[in-house]
Amino acid sequence: MKQKKQKAYRESQEGKVSDLIKKLESNLKVNEKINSMILKLDKLKQQLTTQTQPQQNLKETIAQYEVAICNYEEERRIQNLTLEERQIILDNIRAVINSIEPLPAHNQNEKQIHKDLKNLNRIEEHFLILRTKSSDESFIVESSKIICQVVEKKNKIIMMIDKTEEDNSGVTNKLQQLKIQHDDSQAETPTMLPDEIQNFGLIKDEQSQRKSKQSLQFIGEIQQQSEKNLNQFETPTAGGDSEFSDVKLTDNSIEGKQTVEQQTNEGQFKQEYICEGEKCQICFAKRRRYVAIPCGHYIYCEVCKQLVEQKMKCLLCRQNVCQMFEVYA
Repeated sequence: MKQKKQKAYRESQEGKVSDLIKKLESNLKVNEKINSMILKLDKLKQQLTTQTQPQQNLKETIAQYEVAICNYEEERRIQNLTLEERQIILDNIRAVINSIEPLPAHNQNEKQIHKDLKNLNRIEEHFLILRTKSSDESFIVESSKIICQVVEKKNKIIMMIDKTEEDNSGVTNKLQQLKIQHDDSQAETPTMLPDEIQNFGLIKDEQSQRKSKQSLQFIGEIQQQSEKNLNQFETPTAGGDSEFSDVKLTDNSIEGKQTVEQQTNEGQFKQEYICEGEKCQICFAKRRRYVAIPCGHYIYCEVCKQLVEQKMKCLLCRQNVCQMFEVYA
């Protein structure tokens, strides 16, 4: 409601300004014509007095100028624009210029700013013309003051536009910084969608089951080997064959040592095999710790994970990667 009232007030003021300028222009034109005719009439009268033989044509011209001057004075009287009334018109124009407020250069104010600048340019143009045509010194001074007022108001509007652009650029920079911080926080604490959480759980369960099976197989093999070693080191029941038993025990101990060494070698081989299985499948230098989502390839170490994050593609299957998650074995 308030905005509508302000808009109606501005439109009425703009109409007043155009009417006031038209009155000033017409009044100045009449005054200029009267003044110019008075000057010409004085010259003709001087010519008439200096000539020894009066000419009929010169008298007729003087009579025509006198009639024209009377007509223009009657027109000026009908307009009824005295010096006081002219001053009131100039004061009203100043009030209209002061009522124009510099607005921030937002989208909703764009039309109004354009309209205000257009009106100010129009007022400035009219008063420049009136000041040039007028011979009244007081009116020339008043016109110059109004022109200075218009220029000052235009500068304020332009300064407000520049300030708004600077504020908008500052807000844009802050938003970009906040976006960068938000992206960094998301990279440090990744979030998963429900489908990704389910896939991640299935992958982790599968890895755990695989490692559990390998561990059980390895433990079972160690138990079987231990039972064999115990059976080999059992003492003989026959007491008469002591020498044979000593020789057999010695042979069994040698075989046991060989079996233990063989078992140790097999254990080291299995341990090396497990370590090879847990290595990064890209660089084969570090332990794998990260799984790519959604393809589910659990093959990346800390260094290779950064390569994947740069390209956002799985280095094995070339599928797009949305997140990388660390797996704790």
